Amino acid sequence: MNKIIKIIVSGAIAIVMSYVVFFTYEIVVYAHSSSWEKWKEYTWLIKDAEKYVEIGHSNIRKRSVRSIIRYKKDYRITIWEFKDLGEIDLDNIFYNEKLTLDEVNIRSGEVFNPKGKSRVKVKYGYSFNKRFKLHIDKRSEIHKRFEGTNYKGFSADIYKMSFSNRCGEHQILFDYQEKIPSVVVLYKARGSFYVIIIDSSSPNYPIHWTAINYLSLE
Repeated sequence: MNKIIKIIVSGAIAIVMSYVVFFTYEIVVYAHSSSWEKWKEYTWLIKDAEKYVEIGHSNIRKRSVRSIIRYKKDYRITIWEFKDLGEIDLDNIFYNEKLTLDEVNIRSGEVFNPKGKSRVKVKYGYSFNKRFKLHIDKRSEIHKRFEGTNYKGFSADIYKMSFSNRCGEHQILFDYQEKIPSVVVLYKARGSFYVIIIDSSSPNYPIHWTAINYLSLE
């Protein structure tokens, strides 16, 4: 009996250890690293950055960088560079609206701003396979669409939004806790693809689609 118990206990310990090793491996290999300097490489995207930009922070992976930059004190500009999507055709990116994203569950990944209103969940090792899809849930509302030679975007009250790959697998989920007025810009430049999101940290400074003028798009 004691031998059987020992075998069961040893097996349980082995299973637990395998899970620990697996999750530790994912964190080490796929998790973003942090930088208080990298964001400065993206100020070329912001108009009059030397005058209005105060501070920023970046989360870095090998082929992507997420930077959050404070602009004019009350505005936040998130710049997400996806280097592997540099050849994507903007005309082939469509906005899937009026979806239900409540059931989207990224089980294995990171959570940015976990205790804040603008929570973002990121799948470990996310990949878009050279195809990018943008989804907006039914509680969100797009107010205006716009586009230019190398960009397209919209202004919206966003509740939930996700980015998925060629197979429709959700890689990044913006799991906001309330509707956040935002301007979203999809932009191609310098051989790379950028998703830029502008929102406000204060209700006294609402976001309008003209906030695209805060950007210096080439």
